[in-house]
Amino acid sequence: MAKNEETQKLISLACAAIVLIFAVVVGLLLSGGLPQQAAPYAAPTPAVFVIRPSVVPTAVPTVPVTTVYTAGAAGMVSSAACANGKLSLTLTNIERTSWAIGTDVTFYVNTVTDSTPGCGKSTLAPGESTTCTTLDSSPLGYTPSLIVKTPENRDVRKVPC
Repeated sequence: MAKNEETQKLISLACAAIVLIFAVVVGLLLSGGLPQQAAPYAAPTPAVFVIRPSVVPTAVPTVPVTTVYTAGAAGMVSSAACANGKLSLTLTNIERTSWAIGTDVTFYVNTVTDSTPGCGKSTLAPGESTTCTTLDSSPLGYTPSLIVKTPENRDVRKVPC
């Protein structure tokens, strides 16, 4: 009988060990598993860009530089000038339809609409020109940006005063 009792004790210890292992496994499953150690993260090195000009100016020009950007067909606006705070220009109708000044042609000085440009004619037939002499250059008080907009074209330029 002694062997039977020893066997019974071994069986009960084995059962206890199985129950303990089962409890640990269930506990780990419920808690999300073993704590994971995060992999070390190496921060990316910032990119450094060095811009080296190929030509370095040695002197600043003393002559004022006028930037003129023209979008649209050439020849629509010519002879743009400024005197006594007023812009003047010659406007030529380069399109196939007649223009009505103020309706089909709009003048903007520093993004402000100028409704009294002082043009010599109120309508322009195709190929016809007129001079506009009283565009106000002072809405914002700096080098005027002049935009002339028609149904098909747009002319943009800076006119120093």
